[in-house]
Amino acid sequence: MPDNWNSRISINTRVGRITPPHPYGKTPIMTTSIQKAVRAEKRARTLGDDPRCPICGETTQAALVTTDDGIYCYECHCEKQGKATTEAHHHLGRAIDPNTVTIPGNIHRALSDRQRDWPMEARQNPERDPLRWIAAGLYGLHDHLAWWLDWLRRLATWFLQLAEALRDQHGPQWWDALGIGRVWEAAA
Repeated sequence: MPDNWNSRISINTRVGRITPPHPYGKTPIMTTSIQKAVRAEKRARTLGDDPRCPICGETTQAALVTTDDGIYCYECHCEKQGKATTEAHHHLGRAIDPNTVTIPGNIHRALSDRQRDWPMEARQNPERDPLRWIAAGLYGLHDHLAWWLDWLRRLATWFLQLAEALRDQHGPQWWDALGIGRVWEAAA
């Protein structure tokens, strides 16, 4: 492999494609990072600063859509149009496996966007190589877990904000004031 192959990467931001002249036809990690950055920059230009859905507050850029009357998350946009808010997701990628699972539209948008960052070897499998199939499954699982970990952090922050609000309204032992007890003391 030539030492300077990465100095010849061409970036076309108009269509969001990056074409590396890699001698083996593989997608280098650096190229994937650049592709991700190009997609994020295009979204930032379209969505503006601190975009969020005015209905639900969603901020995941891959889930936001621009409409004639503003920026909405995909699910709220679909709901406003009377359409389903769920979509069929190819967990292993469409080219790897035709099987789908039904998931909320916003999550589908985020996970599909992450799939674009997988190495080409995991996104295409014309020979039906079982190891590539497993690799796609692992990438899909990783993306799902990464999504959940992000939501767990958001949820933890929300619980801290809720605890502070309840302390302000009902005192430092708000659970007693509300008569609900602590969660670990609740009857099963």
